[in-house]
Amino acid sequence: MNYRCVATLAALKIAMKAIYPAVLISVLLTVQGASAAADWSYCVAPSNAHHRIYISTPFPAVGPRAESEFDQTLVSRQLAHDAVQCARADDESQAVMGREYAVEVNRRWGRQVVDLNWRPSQ
Repeated sequence: MNYRCVATLAALKIAMKAIYPAVLISVLLTVQGASAAADWSYCVAPSNAHHRIYISTPFPAVGPRAESEFDQTLVSRQLAHDAVQCARADDESQAVMGREYAVEVNRRWGRQVVDLNWRPSQ
């Protein structure tokens, strides 16, 4: 092996060590962003006094602000309700199935289910 080739390989090795952390961080952020984008939610708010539950359509998850926005929507429509909860799912189909189960269980409990075509602000 000639010295020029060895010098080139050594320089390449040094360069790779220098950019490896940046490449690793970039890959991790991409994976994290992809997994966060896959999260889905739907929100529910019972009204025990009225034997009713309000439920949203599934939507891409936006974090904890969904609960406060759903609550504000119900208040602005003057719909009496108890605490708001937003369920999280790994993907849209799981959110749809979870929502359907929530509807089924609440109907069995004798609650009126009120479907709201609602999504949080983007």
